[in-house]
Amino acid sequence: MFEPRLPEWKEKAIDDLEVGLENKIALHFDKMAQYIEKMSDEAASNYAFMQLKKILPEASNPCNC
Repeated sequence: MFEPRLPEWKEKAIDDLEVGLENKIALHFDKMAQYIEKMSDEAASNYAFMQLKKILPEASNPCNC
């Protein structure tokens, strides 16, 4: 994978990294509440997810892994 080859301990460390499935989406809102800029990141995220659930009611809950 690397040239020159990494030391064995580094290759093992890379092999031991757990990488899961990651999905990203982008949401575009025609109208956005003016107060959203004053929301915390968590509150804004929850607001965006609530809007997404209106479009995709079967969407799973976000994972903060």
